[in-house]
Amino acid sequence: MTETNPFEIVNKLITTNGVVIAILKNGDEITVASNGPARHNETYFKDYGDILASVSIDTILDAIVQSISQ
Repeated sequence: MTETNPFEIVNKLITTNGVVIAILKNGDEITVASNGPARHNETYFKDYGDILASVSIDTILDAIVQSISQ
């Protein structure tokens, strides 16, 4: 039997106003606004505004997923 990761990102989109929305396999939603604030299921998580210009959004999403899966 193959073990699946419920925190795996299964869909990601960028809205016209610069918000990245990532949907996880377990149905959770992560959003990161273009100015840095990140939310997990509409609850404020952390502000990434200080590093957003120098780190890829995929790296930020991976860090959020790793943090919430622990």
